[in-house]
Amino acid sequence: MGISREAVRDYVNRALEKIFHEIFT
Repeated sequence: MGISREAVRDYVNRALEKIFHEIFT
């Protein structure tokens, strides 16, 4: 099973969003 670029991109976007929330909160 290969990982699609879209899946990786979505995962990274969610991770960054989580990080930003932790930083600005």
